[in-house]
Amino acid sequence: MSAVAPRPSFHFTPPSGWMNDPNGLIVVDGTFHLFYQHNPTDVVWGNLHWGHATSVDLLTWEHQPVALRPDKNGEIFSGSVVCDEANTAGFGAGALVAVFTNDLLGKESQSLAHSLDGGQSWATYSGNPVITAPEQLADFRDPKVLRCIGEDGCHWTMLLAVGPEIWLYRSADLVTWSRSSVFVPERPYEGALFEVPDLVAVPIHNGSEKQWVLTYSVLSRTDPKRLPRTMCWQVVDFDGLHLSSDAPVVGGRLDHGFPFYAGMSWDSQDADSPVLIAWLDETQQLSGSGATWCGRLSIPRRLSLVAADSGLRLRQTPALKDDYLRPVEAASVALNSTKTVKLGCRAIVAQVDGPVLVGPQGQVAVSVQFDDGSLVAVELSGETAGFSQRPEQEPVVDCQVKRVAGSLSSMVLVIDAGSVEVFVDDGVIAWSVLTPSNAKPEALVVVNSSTHPVDTTVHRLVVDEGAVS
Repeated sequence: MSAVAPRPSFHFTPPSGWMNDPNGLIVVDGTFHLFYQHNPTDVVWGNLHWGHATSVDLLTWEHQPVALRPDKNGEIFSGSVVCDEANTAGFGAGALVAVFTNDLLGKESQSLAHSLDGGQSWATYSGNPVITAPEQLADFRDPKVLRCIGEDGCHWTMLLAVGPEIWLYRSADLVTWSRSSVFVPERPYEGALFEVPDLVAVPIHNGSEKQWVLTYSVLSRTDPKRLPRTMCWQVVDFDGLHLSSDAPVVGGRLDHGFPFYAGMSWDSQDADSPVLIAWLDETQQLSGSGATWCGRLSIPRRLSLVAADSGLRLRQTPALKDDYLRPVEAASVALNSTKTVKLGCRAIVAQVDGPVLVGPQGQVAVSVQFDDGSLVAVELSGETAGFSQRPEQEPVVDCQVKRVAGSLSSMVLVIDAGSVEVFVDDGVIAWSVLTPSNAKPEALVVVNSSTHPVDTTVHRLVVDEGAVS
């Protein structure tokens, strides 16, 4: 029997049982609230509740009581939370209102619950469900609700994933809804179905303007092995009732790793940029490990847009405070040389800064080597970023991504027990990978065959590990 998988040092995990999608992300009085899909009685998907945790720094988390439980309307699937300051629903001024999908034996509907004590306790609405699926429609879920101001005053808008479409609904009171429009996002392949839509105003880097960005997760019902789940983004226009997009579409994959899915954002009005967090599906990694929990979330990522020759690109940077970083080693790696940095702990943030562009004949390669012989590697050339993973006794997993012309050849690697998240070209390319759950990172190896020296810095990430255990 294998040893029990260690918990990550700074990636959020449930106290016990199963976890998948983050839900209901909201900031209340400077506190970040995280709800999530949760089975409190087993380490497998099913019996879905909403778990709840809070944080003031997006790195250390305090577990709260379970928020929502299955009832006569079914299990609790994904959704969002809003603050009803004007008491439009009649639950009380400033009530937190959860809008979520109930699933009853495959029949999906949208329901409400409210909290008057900051999310510590919740009461379900007696008139649930507030929206029911049309007959014989199986995929009708994951409401994202926003407060909008239009020419005729304020109203609530809901985005709902309905098969290969996003349906938009309007309401004055969160209870009575009418459909206002339908939007069809860009699909990465035929037959794609959408889940967990999110709409957020993202700032354009080094400017005062913002642009609406739609994020959504994509799955295939017909061929899930050949077409794995992924998460996409798309620049859109939004008038409070309708979504639209100019041709050609600006967008793409949000993360090029296979486990990254079902991301949502905190859209804090006080923050410089919204913060997104997603589920890293480690079901297969922890199977048979003896762990009493299953499921981790990604590192929270700040979002911004940067201009490139091909249009706006989405930039993601780890939401890490410098207070938690402790220097381990810094060095310059000369042309045609190799530098190896020994890593003595699981929680590491490594940054490699190179020239403005890596020449077409040159490369900068960075690999994380683990004590079980597995490897995660990143290679930058003038045109592509290449990623490969070679876990023990597993086939090689490779992917190549076209780099953005004129981008920086920087890399940031966030390394924790069981995962590595890579950010390339100042965060314009992101890639997440799961690593063997019991393997320890032994060394970071930087190989420089470019035309300039590259600088390497390695930090240990120091957090209150008890807050995420």
